[in-house]
Amino acid sequence: MAAATNTGAVLEELRREFAPHMRVETHPRNRGYGGALRTGFASATKEFVFYTDGDGQYDVEELPRLLEAASPTTGLVTATNGAARSGPPRVDRNHL
Repeated sequence: MAAATNTGAVLEELRREFAPHMRVETHPRNRGYGGALRTGFASATKEFVFYTDGDGQYDVEELPRLLEAASPTTGLVTATNGAARSGPPRVDRNHL
């Protein structure tokens, strides 16, 4: 069983502060990390979707490099953490 947190309350506070630029999606019961990502991607309404973990695993300073790799034929641009970060972003043009 997942540990109880105040994540919902924190998100609601952020939603109130940043509305209408931030929307909060929730599940009636925990669907895990993958479920959260699937819901977020499915409910996204903008041209680009960016996500990052709250533990600093990804460096948001790298976002401009990812955007540079995007083009009209790009389906997915990903980056990794650690030593691999110094290389170019991975671009997948097969997921259109």
